[in-house]
Amino acid sequence: MPIWFIHSKDDQVTYANETAIPVFKRLKDSGAANVHLSLFDHVVDVSGIYGGDSYYYDGHWSWIYSHVNKSRLDFDGTPVMIKNQEVTIIEWLAFQRNNFDRTD
Repeated sequence: MPIWFIHSKDDQVTYANETAIPVFKRLKDSGAANVHLSLFDHVVDVSGIYGGDSYYYDGHWSWIYSHVNKSRLDFDGTPVMIKNQEVTIIEWLAFQRNNFDRTD
């Protein structure tokens, strides 16, 4: 099952160290090949309307990064790749539709 977690380190509702990170690591340790985790320090204003990088949203709003297609790095800081190409979360998701069981 392809999974891409998105989380912020400053989420005060669900703590990454207690939720997303342990689950991600257990899945990877069990052999899951198509599992990713983008972990952001903070959720910032990616639109630039409210102050850009200096404006922090509530950390629980990490879904913003998926909606604006800004998730592209995996937990280790490397780009998520498909067929030797860097992809964003939306590109990765589109690939899953027709290639559900593929891991390259």
